[in-house]
Amino acid sequence: MNVELLMMILPVALVGILLHALPVLSRREIFFGVTVPPRYLSSAEARRILLRYRVPVWVASLTALVMFWIGTSQHSAFLRSTGLLVPVCASFVAWAQAHKQVRPHAEPVSSVRVASLSPRDEPFPGGM
Repeated sequence: MNVELLMMILPVALVGILLHALPVLSRREIFFGVTVPPRYLSSAEARRILLRYRVPVWVASLTALVMFWIGTSQHSAFLRSTGLLVPVCASFVAWAQAHKQVRPHAEPVSSVRVASLSPRDEPFPGGM
């Protein structure tokens, strides 16, 4: 196996892992950029939407690896240079579709706003 191909597997794998975990890295109330009830994430529909997001991400990551392999064997700089863009672009499209599917389950916006009227007792982070 070519050293150049091995050096490209690591970034593609890291991007794939990051994009795989991205929807669940935020607070439990936020799912694909939509504020949802916390119990929604454990529903069957949320798991289905998450799967519909993750499958294209991994297919695109495998496509990128194939592009790197072909680009390395054919000495094609275009295939090697655009290979990492494939999973990123596919994740944008998959994210937008998942966001559209989650929006009907969004919590209604509350008209109540809360603000503290007392000064902070905490010092500035890092000190003066």
